[in-house]
Amino acid sequence: MVDESFPSCRSSPSGVEPPAIAGASPRSLHWLPPALAIAGMHRSGTSYVASLFDGAGIKLGERQLGVGHGNARGHFEDLDFLELHQRALRSCGFHGDGIVPEGRITFPMGLEARAGEIVAARRAAGLPWGWKDPRTLLFLDFWADQVPEAIWLMVFRSPWEVADSLYRRLDEACITDPLLALRAWEHANRILLDFARRRPERCLVRELGQVIADPAGTFAVLRERFGLPLADPPPRFEAELLGGDAAARGAQASIVRALLPEVDALYGELRDVAESRIPLPTPWRATAEPVAAVAIWARASRERTIAATAQEQAVGAARTAAECLLAEEQARSAESERLLAEERARSAESERQLAEERARSAESERQLAGERARSAESERLLAEERARTAESERQLAEERARTADSQRQLAEEQALAATVIFAVRAEGQGLLTAERDAGERRLVAEREAREIELAAARAETAAVQSSLDVNLRQLGERDAEQVATIGRHLAAIESLVAEINRLKQSIEDSAAESLMPLPKPHTLAKLRREASRVVRQLTETAGVPPLQKRPTRGSP
Repeated sequence: MVDESFPSCRSSPSGVEPPAIAGASPRSLHWLPPALAIAGMHRSGTSYVASLFDGAGIKLGERQLGVGHGNARGHFEDLDFLELHQRALRSCGFHGDGIVPEGRITFPMGLEARAGEIVAARRAAGLPWGWKDPRTLLFLDFWADQVPEAIWLMVFRSPWEVADSLYRRLDEACITDPLLALRAWEHANRILLDFARRRPERCLVRELGQVIADPAGTFAVLRERFGLPLADPPPRFEAELLGGDAAARGAQASIVRALLPEVDALYGELRDVAESRIPLPTPWRATAEPVAAVAIWARASRERTIAATAQEQAVGAARTAAECLLAEEQARSAESERLLAEERARSAESERQLAEERARSAESERQLAGERARSAESERLLAEERARTAESERQLAEERARTADSQRQLAEEQALAATVIFAVRAEGQGLLTAERDAGERRLVAEREAREIELAAARAETAAVQSSLDVNLRQLGERDAEQVATIGRHLAAIESLVAEINRLKQSIEDSAAESLMPLPKPHTLAKLRREASRVVRQLTETAGVPPLQKRPTRGSP
């Protein structure tokens, strides 16, 4: 059933390429810690491969999927990625195990935020990190866009080994439909091969056998070609972990080649890309029809798993019974030892208490002797204290007598002091009264003298003010007369100048009418000088600057 909360989820038919998501090179980003993504079909050995990197400096998650049937050493799968992929598959209507025989799945938009949170948390540690989950193959382009700095290690295994492992794992879907295992292998590895061909600069494709044969070589390529900081791979491979019947590999390969030659061809392409030289099983001709042979193959693998499981259960039951008997015996032995230890402890406790009692008795005797000594010392000290008390009482009586005498002398001195103080106070009061009266008389005399001086000053000020007013008035009258005189002089000057000009004009007019010759120039100059002298004298007499001569009609 498709989850309606993710409406963006959709799938495309097999063989239709999804739109490419532009990925950025790690060098084009701000610095991010190195990341490694391990991708491969279920049962392709990705758990073994992940275990190598988990022990060589790549952190594959705090929460990992534990051991299980078919993975006795653990899955090394980050549960955050696994749970996110399962939600994505279920929301798109697929089973959460991710065994999908066809179609492309688009990552639901509603889960992108969670994906971003997971990636951000891994990057925040600032250490090389990575993840492994077979379901990653179904969302390669999404994760390539989310983690553009990631290097991809793509792991594949032969289709017959993967199918046989799924049969032996008792996978429910593959039991119902044995061909589902081979179709799912083909679908997953076509996606793997397509991604690797489109992004060769970020992918390394390896067959599981290559990694098993030379793990150090795979690590060297990742270090040299992609710059991943990797330590040497730890020794983790155990042949029995792969399981299966090696003698049946030839028959299984022959069935796959006869029934699904396209699967065998795809396997060949993957080997070419990975440059794998891992030996292939010797061909063996199947006697049964291919489809029936697959069913027989799946049933035989399941029966071997069931028999092995039953044997393991029987061995486990026997081991459990033996462990129970051993545990009971160990419990009885432990109980005996506990009782013996308790008895020893009680005996030791009794001895300790007896030793403590003896020590307390000795301490009591010592304390009694000390108490007697302290009692004698106390009596001696008491006698000394009584003697000191009698001496103190005698000295106190003498001190009281001296105190009474001192008090009498003090009373006499206080009476004499009171008499002297009274006399001094009376005399001081008389002197103070006389001084106050004399001061008041002086203040009255000074006030009267200051008032006389103030009246004289006021009269003098009035006289000065009156004189100043007279002088100002006289000065104003004098200035008015001088202004009038200057005005009269200026009027006379102007009249004289006008008369001179008039005479000059009259002379010129008469000369023109009588045809008489004009006066000589030196005569006119002499006449002008004389006029200028008269004007200057008048000006100096008036005490004003000379007037500017106003030009008149006909003047030179």
